[in-house]
Amino acid sequence: VGDYGNYGACSVSCGGGSQVRTFTVTSPAAFGGQDCVAGDGSTESQPCNPAACPVDCVGTFGEYGACSTSCGGGVHVQTFTVNTPSAFGGAECVATDGATQSQ
Repeated sequence: VGDYGNYGACSVSCGGGSQVRTFTVTSPAAFGGQDCVAGDGSTESQPCNPAACPVDCVGTFGEYGACSTSCGGGVHVQTFTVNTPSAFGGAECVATDGATQSQ
């Protein structure tokens, strides 16, 4: 007599992992009785958490460019570049690719 226990925790929180359960023999076959369907300590696994992991946006504002005028109140402009766009529910960047800010 024996049985598989419950499946354990998934090996990862996202991106496709596996979870395992173990067979425990509680009473071995005796006197010509039938063996269990699995040996003591045998394992089964199943897939879990197949959804893709969130990807947070990565981006930065570049250096300020040259002043727009040589005198009399010009502006410096810097441009935001997205290096890695957000995906699968990850955090958005603080600005869109190509956005500018002035000072």
